[in-house]
Amino acid sequence: MDRVSAAQNALLVMYGFDMCAGVPSDLAPAPDARIAAAGFNLVGYLSASDAILVTGLSLRSRMFGSSNDAMNRVCYGYVASRGPAEYIAVIRGTHGLLEWADDLDFLMMRHPNPGAGLVDQGFWGIYQTLMYHPLAGGGPFPAAQGLANLPPGASLTVLGHSLGSALATYLKLDLALQGTPAKGCFFASPHTGSQGFVDCFENTNINYDLWNYVQDKVPTVPTIDPVHLSSYVPLRQEKTIPVDGLLGVSIDGTLPCFHHLICYVALLDPATYKAALAAATRLQVQDDMNCARCVLSTGS
Repeated sequence: MDRVSAAQNALLVMYGFDMCAGVPSDLAPAPDARIAAAGFNLVGYLSASDAILVTGLSLRSRMFGSSNDAMNRVCYGYVASRGPAEYIAVIRGTHGLLEWADDLDFLMMRHPNPGAGLVDQGFWGIYQTLMYHPLAGGGPFPAAQGLANLPPGASLTVLGHSLGSALATYLKLDLALQGTPAKGCFFASPHTGSQGFVDCFENTNINYDLWNYVQDKVPTVPTIDPVHLSSYVPLRQEKTIPVDGLLGVSIDGTLPCFHHLICYVALLDPATYKAALAAATRLQVQDDMNCARCVLSTGS
């Protein structure tokens, strides 16, 4: 995938974050106007439990007990089509400290597929609750099962950022194992599992791109399961985005700009970034991603 296409995909994920961030408990928020402006028609939503407490797997659940799935279910993204033959499934990044606390358990568990090694308990706990709610009705369905029901012959691309990239990685493997072809485009992905998991993922003929900015620390963690002393391993096809001397990205410690998707967009293709700002102004979309404060200059 070229950098322009990657930047456009990053925007589609950013729109999912902005759409779900308003009232996360609204599982079907009003579609972000920029999705339609990009040529896509929203056909469904993705939701998941916002708390690993539901799974009973994490350290926090062992300490505090379990919780009700319905109370914690929030909007995690959307599914959209561009014409009858092209679909995207978009999984947003982390929203709120509760999710980060869950993300940072950093303990592993065995993947349900015997040949798929070990995966992160926190990420997998959320993924197990990921559901697809088609607007046409009949759902919700577990995400991989629901996406398998898209029109025969239609292309599917799974997009994710941060935590959403980890969930998208698991979804891509499930889709591949059940025979549903799909591409993947991930941004700022943390490590998702052991060497055995990465080997299984890479050997399943999965078509994907992973873009990580060199200044972003999220793609460097987790490193090791502190209980089982098993090492986390990154996916093999990572594309590192270097520091661009012509691009100013804020180093203000109060803004996690190195991790913001808007900075990924600007680093991948400044022209796409400028067009996105113009579209946000034209459509009167709120600057939820700190566009003006994070990207200080696009050089030329």
